[in-house]
Amino acid sequence: MPTSFGDHLYFTRLELENVKSFGEPQHLDLTTDGTRPARWTLILGENNVGKTTLLECLTRMRPDLGNRYEGDPTGERGFLPELAAEGDNSYLDGLVRNGVDMDTRITLSMVGGLTLDGRGGRPNPISCDATIQRRAGKFQAADWNGGMKRTFNQPVVFAYGAGRHVRATGTDETIPDPVASLFDPAVELIDAENVLQRLDYHVAKFRQRGQRMRLKALTDMLAEILPDVENASDIHINPPATAGLGDMPYGVRVKTTHGEVPLRQLSLGYQTVTAWTVDIAWRLFNHYDKSDRPMREPAVVIVDEIDLHLHPRWQRELRAKLTTHFPNVQFIATAHSPLMAQDYLDQNLVLLQMDETEGQVEIINEPSVVKDWSVDQLLTSELFGLPSARSRETSAAVQRRLELLDKINLTEEDERELTALETRVSALAPGWNEDDEVVKRVVERTLAVVRGDRRK
Repeated sequence: MPTSFGDHLYFTRLELENVKSFGEPQHLDLTTDGTRPARWTLILGENNVGKTTLLECLTRMRPDLGNRYEGDPTGERGFLPELAAEGDNSYLDGLVRNGVDMDTRITLSMVGGLTLDGRGGRPNPISCDATIQRRAGKFQAADWNGGMKRTFNQPVVFAYGAGRHVRATGTDETIPDPVASLFDPAVELIDAENVLQRLDYHVAKFRQRGQRMRLKALTDMLAEILPDVENASDIHINPPATAGLGDMPYGVRVKTTHGEVPLRQLSLGYQTVTAWTVDIAWRLFNHYDKSDRPMREPAVVIVDEIDLHLHPRWQRELRAKLTTHFPNVQFIATAHSPLMAQDYLDQNLVLLQMDETEGQVEIINEPSVVKDWSVDQLLTSELFGLPSARSRETSAAVQRRLELLDKINLTEEDERELTALETRVSALAPGWNEDDEVVKRVVERTLAVVRGDRRK
């Protein structure tokens, strides 16, 4: 039977002040309406603007119910964030924005008693606070706090770094730290092949109904998520390679349009997605071991660069498929792909942008985008900031054509140049629209006004 959702926590808001590249107080909104947790949040931004910093803060500010105030065994004074267990002062000082004397503040707000599909009516707000002080250029002190309305369960949080290192072979009986991959690219994920083989063995050997349901849920998920795999029966699970078995098939093999291929020989994109999605499922199996449907249990999953190694078609389909198989998981991810941005326009979209004037990164929780914009329009919007979706040479030709069309009197040389440019522009691939250039100019002027109002 499913577990109760009442005490499970989802993330709703992260507040930052003087954290690395983030200066003045601002927040990351993780809700759909200011209250209910968003099922999906996608964070966009250029390299080195702090996307990973936000994910690390979310992960380390989660409540640690095993870490209480000293001399408070009953927990009456509350609880501490996981970051409070950090024994390395240099790590804490590394979170502080550059400056001789600086106070850094981080607050993570969460809510219990609500579900991602709108059920539940008794919100239980939870918060974790951290203050880190630097004086005379050196770490001085850190203070922590946790607050709640009523008791709650330890939040189930899994985090995956951009590396998502695939284990070469075998697996340890112990399950690695569920967030270690975000902080150490050398950390290996669960061996997906080993997980499938172990489940298959238990089903065949012990006829366990629960394991059979888990194996079916896992193979159904992989069949839907992996391109070119039509159904779960195309995933063939054989025993590990064993001496003396002759030519018997071994290992997990996947039937694709290119024939049957060993799981370990699939492309890096296939292996990476298989690794971290099976890792999520396996951790849910172990955490909710009494549940009939553990993949439908609640959790928070954090993924850095979720679009890594993914084909464009795969990028567009991944969100919906993950939601189908993990319906009560809150996903918080970063990406660089305009295709994923286009697919998330109806979700919680966040943009990080460097403010060169202020010398700090700005969190834009509601980027000015239009739901029906094309990928080209997204590339040239504030989300990605490209001057054009075309090559520089083609963009220059289009711009020059517009300049000539704006001139009242054209010289003979202008006429010849315009004729040549008209020929070139008319040969552009379908999808280019002269109106897009006009729309872009209007959007740029509007955004300039909006940003001006926002900073007053």
